[in-house]
Amino acid sequence: MKNGIPGLFFYFFILAISATVLTGCGSSSNDPIVASSLSEGSGYTIKMLSSVETVPPGGTALISAAVFNPEGKPVGDDEQVFFSSNLEGTFEGLTDGVAKTKNGVATAIFKSPATDSNADKPQASRANRIFASYKGALSYVEITMVSPSF
Repeated sequence: MKNGIPGLFFYFFILAISATVLTGCGSSSNDPIVASSLSEGSGYTIKMLSSVETVPPGGTALISAAVFNPEGKPVGDDEQVFFSSNLEGTFEGLTDGVAKTKNGVATAIFKSPATDSNADKPQASRANRIFASYKGALSYVEITMVSPSF
């Protein structure tokens, strides 16, 4: 256990540097891209991206999920990836939230509701987690849904 603490600090240092680099790559004020954190452990892993940070009422976000096998290589074509969300909204063109991979990447278009489901109690803008899962691997990307009552 003597070497465990320094090793743990090194791990967190590398993780923090990686997260900073990955979330900053390819983004600018005109082209915000939201990325998921790095996957851990053995088995399948998923890396997700969103085309936007904020979705207005009735707006859309292109969500991409790159899926990798246990050897770190992209999975094959036509593999099924399941998309879901913790808030209201729909995935356009998907049946039961399932998208198929092409070159290891599955994509979905998330559409925010145009109106509040409970118009009597307007809600503030909310953080929405969009999940992708494949053979036990799970990842999410977080976007902000602007309330129609704002």
